[in-house]
Amino acid sequence: MCSALFKQGMRRLAASVTVITARDGGEVVGLTATAVCSLCAEPPSLLCCLNRSSRTAQAIVNSRQFAVNILSPNDIEVAGKFATSAAPAEKFAVGEWNVRPGAAPWLSSATAVFECSVSEIIESGTHLVLIGDVTDVRLDAGDSASLLYARGEYGRFINAVMTAAA
Repeated sequence: MCSALFKQGMRRLAASVTVITARDGGEVVGLTATAVCSLCAEPPSLLCCLNRSSRTAQAIVNSRQFAVNILSPNDIEVAGKFATSAAPAEKFAVGEWNVRPGAAPWLSSATAVFECSVSEIIESGTHLVLIGDVTDVRLDAGDSASLLYARGEYGRFINAVMTAAA
């Protein structure tokens, strides 16, 4: 199996764009991720996959807490900044972040935020699969669309049934 072919195929899988945040001691850290999904509703839990070498993954392993911020189409700049290797202070300078002592930061403009405590960590190749028990959920008041990512580009969902009927 060719790794390059696998990567090309996975680029075609559209996914919601999230920023995963955590605390690394007294400093906040985060990264852009699309490998996030629900696990079950009872108890509420989700999973995310992060490269084990990332500072954010290591902070989550140490703190056992993280937040998943689902970005809206207005958060493209946030997604782009958190996808870089910029210093945490530079990343968190983009967007309006809510930072409370002892908690993972959450983005005010996110369409949804899931605060999680780690219940399990599974090692697989270069990545960690983090299973988080959801301890709190914040939803935006306007029911915003989610920012999507596929084929190296950002976009948003368009209702195909409505578009075809128009």
